[in-house]
Amino acid sequence: MTTWFSCDGPRSARDPYPGAVKSLAAGLTGLVLSVALVLVAFPASSTAAVASKRASLTSTYTCSSPAGTSSSKVVLDTAFPKSVRAGSTVAARRVTASITVPKKFVDFMRQYGVESISGKAVDAKFRVGKKRVGVSDVVLPQTAVPASGGMTLRGVGTAGAFSIGKPGTYAVRIPTAFDAKIMARTRSFGDVAATLSCTLAKGAPDKLGALTVR
Repeated sequence: MTTWFSCDGPRSARDPYPGAVKSLAAGLTGLVLSVALVLVAFPASSTAAVASKRASLTSTYTCSSPAGTSSSKVVLDTAFPKSVRAGSTVAARRVTASITVPKKFVDFMRQYGVESISGKAVDAKFRVGKKRVGVSDVVLPQTAVPASGGMTLRGVGTAGAFSIGKPGTYAVRIPTAFDAKIMARTRSFGDVAATLSCTLAKGAPDKLGALTVR
């Protein structure tokens, strides 16, 4: 049995513990959100790059679902080209993320009998100037929850290719919004799934860095 949460609320009337399931879905929001945001960062390098530079940004996203609303502070740390030639293509690139989940949060999942967790993000786009570039296949594979201690989650995604024809300096900005889907496999409630709508929090910074097109 899978219990879904979306804009219409729980779809399974057989769930005897709706309050507990909602608490579980809400608690998992920040975890998958953090994974998704690391994956939608700017691609690490490209064939058009002369050299790369690192950039870091701390920002906040808010995700909403019938299970509740959760805000999460995230730190994006990535590398991107210092400059590219006008008209050249910054190649699509597979990006990966590794996140260490604190024992406190893993204890929460164990409390609700979560055996594994998986997730994905959709409709995510980063921006270079006014150009929006999609990030696809953002996936957190099913990962088992250990019997004790913390855990590490690893996700993957693909940042799309793009080109800019006019020389200048262009701001690189993180996505303003995306959707996230999470799935928790539990002993007590079966599979618990939730669809979340995530947006950049009001006033939160979105500029990751700048790209020079020469």
